Amino acid sequence: MRNLTIKRADSSVGSHISLAFYIEDHATEELLIHGIPCRKLGEVKNGEEGSFRIGDKSLALFASTDGETENARFISYQLPAGEKDVSLAIKPHPAQTASEEKEKEKEKEKEKEEEAETEVGRAEENGKRKIRKSLIVFPAVVAAFMIAGIAAAGMLLPGKTVKEKKFASAGISVTLTDEFKMEKAKDYTVAFLSKDVGVFALKEPFSLAEKFEERTLDQYADMKMGSSGQSGSEKVADGDAIRWDTDYTDPKTGRVYRYHNYVFKTSDAFWTVRFATLKKNDAKYSEKIASWAGTVAFPD
Repeated sequence: MRNLTIKRADSSVGSHISLAFYIEDHATEELLIHGIPCRKLGEVKNGEEGSFRIGDKSLALFASTDGETENARFISYQLPAGEKDVSLAIKPHPAQTASEEKEKEKEKEKEKEEEAETEVGRAEENGKRKIRKSLIVFPAVVAAFMIAGIAAAGMLLPGKTVKEKKFASAGISVTLTDEFKMEKAKDYTVAFLSKDVGVFALKEPFSLAEKFEERTLDQYADMKMGSSGQSGSEKVADGDAIRWDTDYTDPKTGRVYRYHNYVFKTSDAFWTVRFATLKKNDAKYSEKIASWAGTVAFPD
C-alpha cells in the first residue's frame, strides 16, 4: 500500500464546491465509472489537500463535482504502478461555468495564433474532457457481453452449416458468419456476438475535439492504448489499420480473454474494432479473426 496525496489549488472558481474522488477497485461493486469498478476515496475542498491509502498497481482515478448522479461528469487520471507515495496537484478547479469555459477557449485560441507549432498539442488539452470519456474502451464491458454471448449461443443447432454473413450498421460493415448476431453494447457503437467470439466497434467522430482530425492513426492508437492501460502492448501496421493484442482477466469469473484490437481512420472519425475471445480459444480463432478484420469497411 502507499499514500495518495491530492492537493487542490486555492482558486475563486468553484471555491464552495467539494471535489469527490473515486479509485479503481475490482474487489468492489460500489460504483461503475465508464465501465470500471470503483470505490469512493473521499472529497477535497478548494485550497485543501487530502491523503488516501491506495494499492501498488497502476490505477484509474476519477474526479467529479456532480456526485454519483446518472449524468455525472468525471475527469480521469492514470496513477502509475509502484510502491512510492503519489502526489497529485489539481489546478485549476475542473468545474467551470459556461461563460468561464468560453473565456478559457478564447485565451487558448490566442495562444494558438502566437505559437502555431504547438497548436495540435493544445487542441488535445482543450478537448481532453470531451474525448477521454469516449476514448477509453473498457475490458470489463467486453467481458460482460462475452459471457452473455456464450450463454445465448446455447441456442445454436448442432451440425448447422456455417455461412458467411455481411453485417452493416452505423457506418461500419464486416463480413463474419451467420453464427453472429448484432447487439447493442454499452460504450460501443455496435457489437456482434457469436458463441466464442465477440466483435465490438466504437466510432469517435472528429467533432469530439478541436483539431482531432489532425491526429495520425498512430497517435490515436497510442492514445487508446494509454487510456486503457495498454501502453506496454506492441502495435503493428495491418493494412489500413493498426493492431495490438492484449489479455484481460475478469476479476469476477477468473476467465482470461484475448483481445485483438484494430484502429482505423476514416473521412470523419476514428474507429476502434475489438475482436474478443477466451484466451484458451485464441489459437482456434486467431486466423479467422485476422480474416474477418480484413473485411472491415466504412461505407460512405
